[in-house]
Amino acid sequence: RLHSAVSGLGTNDNQLIRILVSRSEVDLPAISAAYQSRHGQELKEAVKSDTSGDYGKVLIKIIEKAGTGAKAGNKKIAKQEPKREKKAAAEKKDKPKDAMASGRREEKEKSKETSNPRDNGSKEKKADKQDSKKADKQDSKKADKQDSKKADKQDSKKADKQDSKKADNQDSKKAEKKGEEKKPKEEEDAVKLFNAMKGIGTDEDTIIEVITRNSNPQRQKLRERYQTLYKEDLLKDLKSETSGDFEEVLEALMLPPVEFDAFSLHKAMKGLGTDETALIGIICSKTPAELEEIKKVYKRDYKEELESAIKKETSGDFRDLLVHHLSSKAGKGDNVDKDKAEKDARALHDVPTSHEVKALFLESPAQIAATSKAHMELFNQDIEFSIKKATSGDAEKAYLATLKSQEDLTEFHARQLESAVSGLGTNDTMLVWTLVSRSEIDLPGIKGHYQRLFGRPLREDVQKDTSGDYGKTLLKIIDKAGDEKSKKNEEKSPRPLGKSNKENSKKDASRDEEKSRNEKSKKKEEKGAGGKSPRAKAATQSNTRSARGKEDVASNKKEEEKREKNAQGTKVTKEDEDATKLYKAMKGIGTDEDALVEVIVRNSNSERQTVRKRYQELYKQDLLKDIKSETSGDFEEVLEALMLPPVEFDAFSLHKAMKGLGTDETALIGIICSKTPAQLDEIKKTFKKTYEKDLEKEVEKETSGQLKDLLLKLLSAKPSKGDSVDKKKADTDAKLLHETPSKDIVTRIFITSSSDQVLATASAHKNFYGEDIAESIKKACSGDEEKAYIAYTGALQNLTTFYAERLHSSMEGIGTKETQLTRILVSTSENDLPATKGKYKSLYGQPLTEAVKKETSGDYRKVLLALLNKVGEVKAEEKPATDRAKSDSNRGVEEDAIRIYKAMHRVGTEEDVVVDIVCKLSNAQRQELKKRYSELYKQDLEKDLRSELTGDFEDTILSLMIPAEDYDARCLQEAMKGLGTDETTLIGIVCSKNPAELETLRASYKKASGRELETDISAETSGDLRELLLALATGKRDKSTRVDKNLAQEDAKSAHSNSSAGNLRRILVSNSTAQAQATIQAYQELYKEDITELIKKATTGDVEKAYVAVVKALQDESSFYADRIHTALKGAGTNETQLTRIIIARSEIDLPAIKKKYSQLFGSSLKKDVSSDTSGDYRRALLRLLDHWGGPELPEDKPKPAGKPEKRSRR
Repeated sequence: RLHSAVSGLGTNDNQLIRILVSRSEVDLPAISAAYQSRHGQELKEAVKSDTSGDYGKVLIKIIEKAGTGAKAGNKKIAKQEPKREKKAAAEKKDKPKDAMASGRREEKEKSKETSNPRDNGSKEKKADKQDSKKADKQDSKKADKQDSKKADKQDSKKADKQDSKKADNQDSKKAEKKGEEKKPKEEEDAVKLFNAMKGIGTDEDTIIEVITRNSNPQRQKLRERYQTLYKEDLLKDLKSETSGDFEEVLEALMLPPVEFDAFSLHKAMKGLGTDETALIGIICSKTPAELEEIKKVYKRDYKEELESAIKKETSGDFRDLLVHHLSSKAGKGDNVDKDKAEKDARALHDVPTSHEVKALFLESPAQIAATSKAHMELFNQDIEFSIKKATSGDAEKAYLATLKSQEDLTEFHARQLESAVSGLGTNDTMLVWTLVSRSEIDLPGIKGHYQRLFGRPLREDVQKDTSGDYGKTLLKIIDKAGDEKSKKNEEKSPRPLGKSNKENSKKDASRDEEKSRNEKSKKKEEKGAGGKSPRAKAATQSNTRSARGKEDVASNKKEEEKREKNAQGTKVTKEDEDATKLYKAMKGIGTDEDALVEVIVRNSNSERQTVRKRYQELYKQDLLKDIKSETSGDFEEVLEALMLPPVEFDAFSLHKAMKGLGTDETALIGIICSKTPAQLDEIKKTFKKTYEKDLEKEVEKETSGQLKDLLLKLLSAKPSKGDSVDKKKADTDAKLLHETPSKDIVTRIFITSSSDQVLATASAHKNFYGEDIAESIKKACSGDEEKAYIAYTGALQNLTTFYAERLHSSMEGIGTKETQLTRILVSTSENDLPATKGKYKSLYGQPLTEAVKKETSGDYRKVLLALLNKVGEVKAEEKPATDRAKSDSNRGVEEDAIRIYKAMHRVGTEEDVVVDIVCKLSNAQRQELKKRYSELYKQDLEKDLRSELTGDFEDTILSLMIPAEDYDARCLQEAMKGLGTDETTLIGIVCSKNPAELETLRASYKKASGRELETDISAETSGDLRELLLALATGKRDKSTRVDKNLAQEDAKSAHSNSSAGNLRRILVSNSTAQAQATIQAYQELYKEDITELIKKATTGDVEKAYVAVVKALQDESSFYADRIHTALKGAGTNETQLTRIIIARSEIDLPAIKKKYSQLFGSSLKKDVSSDTSGDYRRALLRLLDHWGGPELPEDKPKPAGKPEKRSRR
């Protein structure tokens, strides 16, 4: 879960904070170790690279503190890693607390024999010891006793008392020498925090140091002491002095654990959409007692029953299961009805339905366990397979999580880990969450279960499936947990293998049997060598090899000599030489990765198969298995891809895409949509032979809707025999799709027509409208269906362009899609790669080699570059250069085009240049810039910006490039696109427009989407909100300017006596703007309160927000927008979408007036608040817009877009 929070585009700060804070005093050290073991990177480094500022500092502090609390059982690992410790000490010699920790490590290792490996009490002791020397000297006797309280449990009472007494006497003497008075620890910390926040500016480093050093109970005492000393709430002071993610994480740390769980649940259900993953993760993993505490706190803090909130935010069987977990009935009843269990097992197996599953999970845990056991005994199959047949989606995930955690929590987590690392890609969320949450509870037992169930060590699988610092971090967690298994786990009889491990157990077992004892010795030495290269590891460990290791080396040497003796007199072939090179590159300790890359890439695929065969004959080992055992991560994957015959690699990639939880639709689309019927026929045969499954059936199970229909159609297609093309039909279909794009038309064209007919339709579309058929597909479809149809037509029209575009998509944005990158480069390496290189350079203005070099690293980069450099480059057809004669009128925009091009086509993007150019230009000038950029460089400026920028900064710059008249329409499209609807955006745009603006908006929306705005609003909203938005969007408001004061009085009274949505709609929306404003004023005069107070009493949710927005926009536009900006900035997190939209949309209209009104309403500068709640390039762009377009603030009642402000006398 931590990995998923920091991977991909953007950071899931809510999930990141929730997990780090909630586990910080439970099992974060083990989580950190599991993270490194799983992902090859330290958790601290992953968080550091994905966060910034004070927010990042406090998260890193949390991790550092928790990391020092590793349990005593992990001292073995610390002892095995002297070189790593020395390296760490050298790197951090300027940090006293780390030096102290290193200095005491030997002392801790001596006490290893008497330590309790399952006790985590050393956290506090180690954390305190790592504080600065000055703090150690000043600690009082009382504070030392408190800090060593948990450590006392770990060591024997007698030893601890002696140590504590001795330490106390030493500290007391030091304190007396300095003449210092002893203060309670919480008082010292309270003073530190107060001093850190008083005056101008805030000392964030001190805040981080104090808050993360203390445990949660200590933080509560600290908060109380702060209140006593300063008569202020520490949490409120922290929130007022900090902002953004930093504020959120401090708030999370200051909340007691159960309050934080309740807070996280509330956050998961607050606002638009629901975070079902968080609900499952919290509710399905808690005991009934824990859930009871959470329910009480939730009710107290949010004035609502947790069950009621769950019912509102979820639905169906998923809702019922969560509510059952939360009910008092859950977990009760130990009586088991065996006859009923057998009956239920039969019913579920024979006719699996969601009704049967739901009924089962309403039983007690004991009855569920009995039914599961009966299912296994009757059918020799885990009950989970019947559950999977009967359910799907979130309900299925929740059922399985409940079932497996009740049966055997340790085995459940072992299986969860296996599913996380199997299949195409890694489920990092599940992987990290499991390793972290169990690291100090039962991870050793989980490791034992994993080895027994799947025939290989957990560490090995995590190492293979992760890379870099992320992988290192997870490996460290796994190593820290040790290998000991609890007696309870050892005594349990093995459970029958489920489907997931049956598929792999034979292969994995044979792989393990083939590993030599020398290789096992090497693995142990690698642990001790830390993150060093294999050869460095060999050097550091050479003096510590065991006698058994020496025997293994001698044995291997004899076998080698024997093979060489047998080979004498035989003619040495090229394959023999390459097989020998590969064997020597992998034998002994360490691996010569350069030799692997050189030999494997130099040979063609057919030659590699010959080398693999010869390797087997010479060394009685499988070359591919040896390579996989000696490499890891992306490097392992690309070598495996190169060693497989092409058709086997395609079958392997498809199987990987559908294996485990979730499906990689992108891989399915990329492979199936780009192959000919003949190629697909070969892939189907290989898939059946290798995996004993029909490819069509697997695709049918793993996909749905039009995506499934298209993929199955392609898989069932027969090789073309010169199918005739109906040109008239192609013309008709092209026109129909362009003029009235819909899913039905797309389905008819693509599913029922041959590939030649589809190609003819695409060609006709291009001829008629001068644009690719993909543009019409985008209007008619979305999601994976859209991607599949576009991929299919793209591959039909030009396979080289198709591959170039997919290579670009695999490297654009944050992160790299290594699986897709590897697959395309390997599969095209012996046919289309030269042309693909040329097309890539033509499309994106840089060599493919340079792009790959920037986006990859290490041995993985080496092998990809070797593939690319092996082939030449076929230049794409060049177009004649355009005339670049400069005129006085366009010289400025041309200079900007040149500057922005250079800023994006260097190593690293010069974001400051982008901000300077884009934010200073008017919208009309930006359109000229786009045009001139295209003329100069034959590239789309927006596409280049999209490929070079990321996150909120990317969204802001691209939004500025949209023509002003289309911007609101685009925002509405995004608000209603895909699953879920952004009602906040709908309300903000539709409810703030006057009739003339709404008319323009409707036309722009129709032009952009090809659909009526009213139609989409009707489809995406419901109830009173829909009626209000439709009334506004359809222009039902009276256009007259006449005001009837008597009618205003009557309507005000009518609203007060009948505040129904329909009556409010008549008064505020149907009447003219002037009449509605008069009614609002009349209501204020009659009832001495704003009409918005009436609305808040009469309506709720989005309906309330919409009517309030209508009223505020009618009263004062500047106030309306200032208030919405404030709403976007306040509270936990920032609504970047709303903030960006308002600043951009109003930048050339009334931004100065909005700035002034904001200051008047909220007593703070808009620029200051935006600066404190945003960061990085995104912040720079917004501030530049505010500076350039906000200008001097104008009088409140007469906002002007330009000109000098009027002088006003102050009263």
